[in-house]
Amino acid sequence: MFFSPIQDLQRPTHPRLCIRDARDAEIVLEAVKYGVLQRVQRRLNEGERSMFIRSGAIFVWEESDDENGIKRWTDGRTWTQSRAKEPFLFYEERIAEGTQTKVAGSYRFVDSSTQSPSRPKATVYSPRTPGNPSALVKQAYSAWIIDPKTLTKKKWHITAYFTRAELADLPS
Repeated sequence: MFFSPIQDLQRPTHPRLCIRDARDAEIVLEAVKYGVLQRVQRRLNEGERSMFIRSGAIFVWEESDDENGIKRWTDGRTWTQSRAKEPFLFYEERIAEGTQTKVAGSYRFVDSSTQSPSRPKATVYSPRTPGNPSALVKQAYSAWIIDPKTLTKKKWHITAYFTRAELADLPS
């Protein structure tokens, strides 16, 4: 498939952002709904994946059964099974080492209300076992949106990526 430079690139909805809670997710979805941020229109190709899937990148996409739509998000990486921490699902990147695949790091979820007051209320991650702090964690969120133009109900998803090493420094 041939893509002309820049204009045909499918870019992240936002290149450097952290979705810390459901309110952040809803703000991002509203920004997309009203055209402030752009929704991803198609699956990323291999080049776009290597350029744009990194810590801080978020992608908003619409679930669709259409031939050109996105039914399920794919990023070409290997992930653990999901862990639920309402309202999100989290996946840990698996990194292949030789013939074995290991989890880059395990995380336990900590209630942010027990954290120091200087930290914003958010879903906080503490490693359960030592792991690679630069390995990606994928965060997923879904919501039904009423399209303001057609008044039809559509399922939108946010797929966000972060690393444990950069989580505290990502803006929300």
